Amino acid sequence: MAPGHRNPIAIARNRLQTDQAQIDTPLERQQHPEAESQALSVGRFVGRIWGRLRQTGDRLTGGGLRAFAKRTVTVLAAAAGSDKALERLVPRARDEERTYAHWVAWNDTIRDADRAAIRARIASLPFSPLISVIIPASSTSEVAFSKSFKSVVTQLYPYWELCVTVDDASHPLLGKIFGDSAARDPRIKVTQRDNVNCTAAAAKAALSLATGEFVAFLPVGDILAEQALYEVAFELGGNEQTDIIYTDHDQISLDEERSNPWFKPGWDPDLLLAQDYISDLVVYRRTLVEKVGFVRPEFEGAEFQDLALRATAATTRDRIRHLPAILYHRYEESKTIHSEDALSALRAVAASRRAVRDHLDSRGHTEALVKPAVQIPSANRIVWPFPNDAPLVSVIIPTRDRADLLAQCVAGVLHRTDYCNLELLIVDNESVESATLALFDRLTHADSRIHILHLPGPFNYSTLNNAAARKARGEVLLLLNNDIDIIDPGWLREMVSHALRPDVGIVGAKLLYANEQIQHGGIVLGPAGAATHVHRLSTGMILAISVNWRWLARFQRLLAPAWPFGGKSSLRPAG
Repeated sequence: MAPGHRNPIAIARNRLQTDQAQIDTPLERQQHPEAESQALSVGRFVGRIWGRLRQTGDRLTGGGLRAFAKRTVTVLAAAAGSDKALERLVPRARDEERTYAHWVAWNDTIRDADRAAIRARIASLPFSPLISVIIPASSTSEVAFSKSFKSVVTQLYPYWELCVTVDDASHPLLGKIFGDSAARDPRIKVTQRDNVNCTAAAAKAALSLATGEFVAFLPVGDILAEQALYEVAFELGGNEQTDIIYTDHDQISLDEERSNPWFKPGWDPDLLLAQDYISDLVVYRRTLVEKVGFVRPEFEGAEFQDLALRATAATTRDRIRHLPAILYHRYEESKTIHSEDALSALRAVAASRRAVRDHLDSRGHTEALVKPAVQIPSANRIVWPFPNDAPLVSVIIPTRDRADLLAQCVAGVLHRTDYCNLELLIVDNESVESATLALFDRLTHADSRIHILHLPGPFNYSTLNNAAARKARGEVLLLLNNDIDIIDPGWLREMVSHALRPDVGIVGAKLLYANEQIQHGGIVLGPAGAATHVHRLSTGMILAISVNWRWLARFQRLLAPAWPFGGKSSLRPAG
């Protein structure tokens, strides 16, 4: 973001799906006094943050300041609390809809003060590009089209143009909606085609009308948040070299009830191979779309994933940006299942696989296989090629006593893993229990691949691993806790197949507690002041970590728990 360039709107930024009311009632305080104590213990700190904010020139209008303070209390209470206290902050599945509605009302609702602030800021934006919104209408319903059309013409950001393709059969109905508007507003452009029966062809025709520097696609029925194009333009003002911006989205019903939010990660090429996670909403530089050959009708059903794959491959990762705000509402289809809908869905899945196959081949990955994801058959799992001669993996396990845990871990690695070319380096940090010392003796006599390294001194995880890494002979290092329990025999082969890819340095696994709650789905920097686990204590399926996702788990059940691993060059001596 350019220096001094501040966004006056602070909505739609919260990543917590927690209903704070769950710990605010007197009954909850009586049942869980430690939660109240934790909240009070951070109260003074939150007060200082609040005071500091009010002293700055940053203006968070509407509900922005309230939302920030509220989620600050929640984050700090969660960070300071015990596992039980943290678990109570995770919304229960049956409360998800209520929780999200509460979140939307508190954090993602535009107020008149917000609108006024946005309009005032637009006049001073350093970069105000024209954005062409493409609606490939073809054959569609009048009600659905009207909602999409209205969401564009009511945008707070005025520098847009709307490019619509309709076929001859739909034109009389849809003409009632945009006819008068098109006559009065030159920003609305319509092309009429004969027998436009596929989205890709309609989108390509509408693109021919576009003159904007950037283009966005809006399928009929879907809705843009009224601040969507302003937020995009604001983001572009901070980095004018950006080629692609994508946002978060949720679903919206015919009666405008919102649900199922998709809070997306930063740019992740592996996740895009698995599913089209960026298209709602994605804004492309128009010259980039022209360069890669527009939308291809032969991938109908996955035409936008195909475009995303080709466009992202034609630019660099520093020119792809994620805007973490829900600016797009995808129309929620009827839950009634029709045979034609099922057939269309199957065709879309097949088109996605063909698009991914085409992309992999174009990048030289002809030996990689495209298969259905284990948990989500409609998504893709990429099976990367594996060398005939499996590289030696050095498994490093720091430990201090707890012979029961270590024995289980070693048995899993050596006897429940279908990967033979490994060595096991157990780093003993002053174990004194007789059971542990006897276990060391049995292990070294039972398997020549096991080596015990004795390293006295204060426990320091980095020091122990670095010492073992210097002794390791393997091309790949695996850093493993001593309390893991192997679940799937293919875990190590799967992880090594990713570690050997030239563009991957570290591979980790989705970790489960014994009750199958998620320990983490990776590690992120920032929350809790340093690093924290993703999706901790979640239950059920997290889509992004149930398919191929760079640096995270490649399928549901791998290790519980473990540590990331990678090539030996990834480690550096402490100090």
